[in-house]
Amino acid sequence: MIIKRIMILIIILLFLVSTFSVSTGLSLIKNNKLETNQYKNTSLNSPAFCEFITDSSNLKGIETAKLIQNIYKSGKYNFNYITVLSDVSNQASDKLVDVYSIVGYPTCIFQGGYDIIYNKNPDENTFISKIIKIKNRYVHNIKIDLNRTWFADCCSAKAYFTINVTNNEAFAYNGILRVYVSEIASRFNYTYNNSVESFNYGLIDIPIEQKITIPPYSKITVKETWIASPFLKSLDGSKLNVIAVVAEDIPNIGFSDPPENKNSFTAYYIDQVNSKRMVQISKSNILCFNNLENILKSLTNLNNLIKIIFN
Repeated sequence: MIIKRIMILIIILLFLVSTFSVSTGLSLIKNNKLETNQYKNTSLNSPAFCEFITDSSNLKGIETAKLIQNIYKSGKYNFNYITVLSDVSNQASDKLVDVYSIVGYPTCIFQGGYDIIYNKNPDENTFISKIIKIKNRYVHNIKIDLNRTWFADCCSAKAYFTINVTNNEAFAYNGILRVYVSEIASRFNYTYNNSVESFNYGLIDIPIEQKITIPPYSKITVKETWIASPFLKSLDGSKLNVIAVVAEDIPNIGFSDPPENKNSFTAYYIDQVNSKRMVQISKSNILCFNNLENILKSLTNLNNLIKIIFN
């Protein structure tokens, strides 16, 4: 009889323990979900970002360039973009064409591959619907502060970047920081309705691309000096634009040719974007030290020559 009572007691205890464990487990799962949602936001603070890739002579591409420009200039949407001209050879453009496995034009890559428009006739409603869809997705609560300065003289051109990325979540964030430099009005033009116009926000370079890890409720700082190509030293820095993006370091499968979906690439979805015009140091306050050095050397040589002649 005693053994029977003990067995019954053990069964009751096991039942209570299992019930407590299940309820606690469910509670933890619910709490995790609540916590995850608490530290993600859909507050439209993250602008839509499009990498518009085309050939400068592609008719659909030209019409899409005009469409994107009009949507951007309307100011109705929190939206930024760059233009990648595949036939204008530079390292950054070639890289993006390769990274996104581009097979035709025009191709619009939204938020690092979260959504794509491929080889479509330009349609404002389709484009705007993509922007709205992106704004309504869950994103990590990340903030980007972007400081940038352009320095150019007769000898060189460079930019100094200081980028602060803040993680406002209770979990560590692993991401990828990428910075784009573009010409607001590109040097490369297209003809539309017998009018010659510039491609806007033409990509020049990607001076920063690196993985980052940010502890909970913390900030990291990334500093970089970008030495621009020699032919860029004549550019007006105030006519350049800088876009910094942070994508979550989780690979996703994307396709550059929807709806066929034959060409895949690895997509990293962008959580946050910050776009600012470059700040230029006044050229009138810049002394070309390379030329000064050469002048001093010439004067020294001339002085030595005079000494030799008169001695």
